[in-house]
Amino acid sequence: MKRHFKVRHVFSFVLILALVMAGVACQKQLSAKETVERLYEESLNLDAYSAKFEGDMSMEFIGETDPMIEQYLGMFKNIKMSGDMQYKDTDRIGDYAMNYTLDMNGMSMAIEFYFDGSRMIVNYPLLPNYIVIDLPELLGMLNEEQEAPVELDYESIVQDLEALTSEFMPKLSGEIIKLIDENSLELLDEYTFTVDGESVTSKAVKVNLDTDLMIGMMNSLFEQAKNSEVVYQIVKKYDIDDEVGSFEDYQAGFDGLKASFEEEMNLSEFEEMMKNISYTYILGYDKNYRVNHMALDLTMKIDDESIGTEIEMTMGAVYAMNYDAKEIEFPELTDENSMSIMELFPDLSGYGSYEDGGDYEDYVPVNYFIEEQVLMLDDIAQDLTLLTETTEIEEVFESYVYDSYFEVMNLYYATSEGEMILYPNQELPDNYDPRERPWYTEALLQGTMIGELYEDAASGRFVQSISKTIVLDGEVIGVVGIDIFVD
Repeated sequence: MKRHFKVRHVFSFVLILALVMAGVACQKQLSAKETVERLYEESLNLDAYSAKFEGDMSMEFIGETDPMIEQYLGMFKNIKMSGDMQYKDTDRIGDYAMNYTLDMNGMSMAIEFYFDGSRMIVNYPLLPNYIVIDLPELLGMLNEEQEAPVELDYESIVQDLEALTSEFMPKLSGEIIKLIDENSLELLDEYTFTVDGESVTSKAVKVNLDTDLMIGMMNSLFEQAKNSEVVYQIVKKYDIDDEVGSFEDYQAGFDGLKASFEEEMNLSEFEEMMKNISYTYILGYDKNYRVNHMALDLTMKIDDESIGTEIEMTMGAVYAMNYDAKEIEFPELTDENSMSIMELFPDLSGYGSYEDGGDYEDYVPVNYFIEEQVLMLDDIAQDLTLLTETTEIEEVFESYVYDSYFEVMNLYYATSEGEMILYPNQELPDNYDPRERPWYTEALLQGTMIGELYEDAASGRFVQSISKTIVLDGEVIGVVGIDIFVD
């Protein structure tokens, strides 16, 4: 009797096991495309997240390179970034915080950024305080000075942004996801993400953005914007295009824009350019189809006649996501540790000057970016009093350009005898006498000369020139100057 009982139970156990296994086998396995769609659907339900991230960017010049081009782009040759971010949905756009460390060619700086729905708060190494950008206040100033084509109201802008994010962006994202086919996707049972030294293995889906897909995305963006009532109302409301009347006029304008684009750059040239871009996106996810990690890899080859050389650029970033809702801790602002953006840039139309040896507080308007360059010229001037050889001076210039936070266009030194050293090295006319140039003569008069902003003819960018006398044993032996891109 007992033996019969055991056999019966074994049979029951095997039957139950078979039924369970059959149920598991019948459970639908999501395809790669369905996985991407599910991940997107789950992302729409998120109202808070935080993330750790790290990334890098490198640039390689292929073949012979113009020294000036290499100098302009050299600051981007090796960049690393790491930090953390937080987002929390609110009634007004949302609160956001990001703290990160940026390393540019071995020069490291820590940066803080916060947004509380109406104010941006930035802490940057070159600035003495938190810089506060009060958006309603800034818009009010633009309205008073009639800088904007229409009256700008912050609450109205917030509502328009919410309409874009709640109506236009979901439609656009949905259309773009439709374009992604199974050939562009790959399901990965295991993929290891590493952030901040911590490695985590997760299920993942890999998205390869090829040329056809990227062109399709651009066309989808165009079509969705063209047919969007929300975008039309924003264009009309803010007078972005003064020729827009009816919705049909707006759509016709989009068609004209596309036609002019196709005329300036034919499709084959555009496709050829896109072939030089390789973009891979890997999404790790949990059992609830929430993204827990993201990895992005981009490789781009640039071969432009205006640059004069071929450049290969690579970028990568990894994010570790967390969905525990936490309050964002904003910095406590006081009169001592913060200042308004209007205090930092009271008037961008021109800059003052101050006598050599004068108090920086007498320099009006106060501009800390300019002050940094003046301080750098002070250091360079001190170094130049100890040097006599041209090669030594060029090496000093090169080291200051390399270490500068800002994009330096030129550094130059003219002696009282009329000799000129310019970095990067450039040919000057035979009859060029630096002592007759305004940057030299004004520096002799003022001690330190801060010039008017001007537009560089070659690059089309705005440049600030600063020059300073070099004094040795009470006698002016020359003038050192710097040109900085400020845009």
